[in-house]
Order: sequence, then structure tokens, then C-alpha cells
Amino acid sequence: MTDDPILPERRHSVRFRAAKPATIIAGHDSVPCLMRDLSEGGARLRLEDPGIVPEDFLLQFGHAEPRPCRIVWRAQHQLGIAFRD
Repeated sequence: MTDDPILPERRHSVRFRAAKPATIIAGHDSVPCLMRDLSEGGARLRLEDPGIVPEDFLLQFGHAEPRPCRIVWRAQHQLGIAFRD
């Protein structure tokens, strides 16, 4: 038995591991990134400098139309995002 607290799951949908190239689009600027996991409601992105990304942006991946996103959290070289559509 462990004394570690059990943290409640905050995600609303299952996440799937991924290693897909993607592009953050903010106005006329674009930033390459790597999608590390993906769910119906959001994703985790890896990029060189997450500090340069605005709170709201478009994310292009695969052959789909860019999706509107907002940042949920930032960490070193990572962003947690939620899809706004």
C-alpha cells in the first residue's frame, strides 16, 4: 500500500500517443512543433520555445484544416492545448 494521494483524472477524453509534425499559425507567423499526444479535446505539443506562442492560435497537422486552439499550460519545450472548435 502507498501513501501517495490519488489525483483525479481531469481529461474529458482519452489521449493517444503521437509523434506527428504540426505547425502553430499565429497571424503571419508559423512555428514548427511535434504533436506528442492527441485527444478529441486537445493535444500536447513539443517545441523549442513555447514562450513565443500566443494564448490563441491555429494548429495545422495532417491534411486537415487548421484548428483553433488555446493554451492550457506551458512547460519547458511543451504546451498543453485545448481545441476551441
